[in-house]
Amino acid sequence: MRDIGAERKAIETAIEGQTLCSVFERTASRLGDADALVWGANKYSWREYREHVRDVALGLRAIGFAPGSFGVLFARNRPEHVMADLGVVH
Repeated sequence: MRDIGAERKAIETAIEGQTLCSVFERTASRLGDADALVWGANKYSWREYREHVRDVALGLRAIGFAPGSFGVLFARNRPEHVMADLGVVH
């Protein structure tokens, strides 16, 4: 029989102190020019992906989007949607 409580504790211990933003940065730094997003003929490396996310985050900050702000994205399933989403999170 599975011990769900023990499994949850092990997962929480493994991810303690990490955020989506910190894991994304670490992954982008480690994988650099490897493909991160592929959409048809378009490819984005992890470095390019990180740069686009940074640009979205800085653009949002420039127009007054601050921690605690609420953002809504309406987009089709495209790489830009993922980049915008992570930009809002950042």
